[in-house]
Amino acid sequence: MQHLSRGMQQRLCLAHTLVHDPPLLLLDEPASGLDPRARVELRDILRTLRDMGKTILVSSHILSELAEIATEIGIMHRGRLLISGPVDQIRQQYADQRIIQLRVAHDVQPAIDALQALIQHPELADEHAHGLVIDHISEDPEHPTRLRLVCEGLTDAQQAALLAWLLQRGVVLCDYHLHLEHLEQVFLRLTEAEA
Repeated sequence: MQHLSRGMQQRLCLAHTLVHDPPLLLLDEPASGLDPRARVELRDILRTLRDMGKTILVSSHILSELAEIATEIGIMHRGRLLISGPVDQIRQQYADQRIIQLRVAHDVQPAIDALQALIQHPELADEHAHGLVIDHISEDPEHPTRLRLVCEGLTDAQQAALLAWLLQRGVVLCDYHLHLEHLEQVFLRLTEAEA
C-alpha cells in the first residue's frame, strides 16, 4: 500500500471499510489527497451511502465540502463543541448578512431605481429589507443584468416584500436567489472571541 499515491490510499481505505457493510462509518479527512474528480466521486459515494441508511460521521477542515454532503454539523474549537444541528439552521442562525443575487431580463437600471427608492425611505426599507445595500452591479458586458444586494437580518417576510416591491415597479426578473454565508464564515464568527 506504501507505493500507492495518497489519493489511491484514501480510496483503498474506504473500499476496505465498506466490505463489511457497516451501519456506521467514521471518516477522518476522507477527501485529503484526492484530486477534484475523486472528490466529486467521493461526495457521490457518501450521498449514496447516506441514502442507503448508513450513518456517516466525517471529520474535516474543509467546511465547504461538508456543507454539500452533510445534513447535520457540529463545530468544534479547541476540543469543545461550540454548536451542532442541521446545516441550514446553523447557517441561518449565525449569518449576519444575507446576499441576494438578481438577474433582470433586460436593462438593470429600473431595478437599481426601484431599490434606491426603497433605500431612501427608511420606513419602507425597514418593512421590506432592513439594512439593504446595493453591493455590486455587474460590469461584465456579457452579463449586464446582474445585481448583488447585501441585507442584514432579512426575514422571509421581508424577502417576499422585497420581491413584490420589485415586481410592482415593473422589474422583470429572470433569477432571484438568496445566499447564506458559507460555513467557514460561520466558523470564524463563532471562534473569533477565543482567537
